[in-house]
Amino acid sequence: MPLIHIACPVRTASVGALLCLVVACSSAPKGSQLPDLAFWFRCEERANPVLESRIEGFLEFHRFRVLNLGKLQREHGVDIDDLSIEALDQHGRIIDMHAFRESPGNQAVGLYSPPPTKHDSALEEALLNFASKEMGCRTDQITRNSNGPEAAEMHEWNVRRIEGLFNEAEQLKASGAQHGASADGPLAARPARG
Repeated sequence: MPLIHIACPVRTASVGALLCLVVACSSAPKGSQLPDLAFWFRCEERANPVLESRIEGFLEFHRFRVLNLGKLQREHGVDIDDLSIEALDQHGRIIDMHAFRESPGNQAVGLYSPPPTKHDSALEEALLNFASKEMGCRTDQITRNSNGPEAAEMHEWNVRRIEGLFNEAEQLKASGAQHGASADGPLAARPARG
């Protein structure tokens, strides 16, 4: 399981900026942050829109803002990962879920809280139960970690990065609507018959 996912901060409303997902940037602080909880959940099927929808529902139920980067990429003709979801709550906690094309049906999950780590055992258990009981997948390589205050700068940078991705997604939707294509897809942009 990788340490915190690093991506370029987003500054313009372009698909290219949004696709800069797992690369190091010169603006990133030095250091790292370990996830409070990290695990794999392995399903019989490769990640798909039904799985994404269930994950989004779970995260929203737990009061996370959800950005489905994989779906957004596919809407713009780019197919990088089977699953790429970033979620952020009002307490600055981050949940990321990724499924790599090279490993169908295997999803990596990371939960990060602002350092110093304050484990939320109820949320951690809810994540594990969701993956295993509700999704019917096998969980493994479960790790729990703690970070000291030295990881705070990295966490704050990552929160800003994710906020930038949310802003970028909104700008992308707005620019699509302004260009005659609704954020809901090309069918919604057709003129009404009358």
